[in-house]
Amino acid sequence: MPASYPPPGDSYSGGVPGNSDSAGIFRLIIYTGTNSEARPSDTTSEYLRQDPIMTIFKEKVDEEYLTVAETKEILERLEVERATDDEREMRYELARAIEHTNRFAELDPDDAREFADKLVDLEKVDEKTANKIVDLKPRDRDELRAVFAQERYSLSGDELDEILNVVNQYV
Repeated sequence: MPASYPPPGDSYSGGVPGNSDSAGIFRLIIYTGTNSEARPSDTTSEYLRQDPIMTIFKEKVDEEYLTVAETKEILERLEVERATDDEREMRYELARAIEHTNRFAELDPDDAREFADKLVDLEKVDEKTANKIVDLKPRDRDELRAVFAQERYSLSGDELDEILNVVNQYV
């Protein structure tokens, strides 16, 4: 990513091109940067309220995968901040990201995180894949195999069933 690339949608996370990977995983990416209004020590919320075009990014500080439910919670807070600030309008990309999360977030954020954590505890499920499974909630082995299609390994029937048993607890 070039050093001057702003976070798409001027938001905490994805839902817009460039801040979610090809599988639709949302990521929270925290940047440090400077502009006329911001300092690298600003909080993320304050930092993201700035005009991203005027920001020069120095480095990516942190990256975290999120479920759609967690993303919805963050975007709701950002939407409230924007609604109370008359000087800042909501950009198109942010409005689309909010619309997407409102449409597809089915669990509350705490349940979604608990669900993802249970999946990560299983042997062959990493955090990125767990969040994908939480968002998609595959109902059978074929749908679950599609989630793992890009991985360099395949799962046995027992491993797939173990994951589906966790999924069934939250569906």
